[in-house]
Amino acid sequence: MKKRVLVINPNSNRSMTAAMDHSLESMRYVGGPEIVCMSLAEGPLGIETQRQADELTLPLCALIDHEKDKYDAFVIGCFGDPGVAAAREITSKVVIGLCEAGVSAALNFGETYGIVTNLASDASAEMRLLRAQGLEARLVGIEAIGVAVTALADTPDIRLLCRCCSTAPRQTRGTRGGSGLRWHESVYAPNSGRNRTLGY
Repeated sequence: MKKRVLVINPNSNRSMTAAMDHSLESMRYVGGPEIVCMSLAEGPLGIETQRQADELTLPLCALIDHEKDKYDAFVIGCFGDPGVAAAREITSKVVIGLCEAGVSAALNFGETYGIVTNLASDASAEMRLLRAQGLEARLVGIEAIGVAVTALADTPDIRLLCRCCSTAPRQTRGTRGGSGLRWHESVYAPNSGRNRTLGY
């Protein structure tokens, strides 16, 4: 039977979910798992505070509990890994968080890694998460582009992404602190000269 993976955007921004779904098209192949993307209706438009992350944990877990017999794995499409630990307690299926997976993947390619995130205020929560996961020791830094999650769709050109990637040490591999940044990959992917590990 064909495996099924549910990618959950824990915010309620359907346009972002559609963009995530489009970005996963290259991972859909003959004989591969079915990948379904879904928004969390109860989530905020953008997850930018610890309170927002905490408040969505209950509806997120309820959604996974409801869908756990239909899917073989769940991906929480937010770099802050909201609700990942709680979700792992209610299902024996694989639950993947973008931060944990993205950083772990980046370290397969280099000795250190850096994070490009949305706002400077995101850094504190990201550092708490990295410390809890034992991943902070090889972090070289977190760079913010200064654009909120909810504003990404209306920001056609984010040159700061190029700057962040071009100034990183050569041995550093990058991961992005925000699934919405996938929309702007074309801005900084060319000519960076570095491998970037995406958080999904």
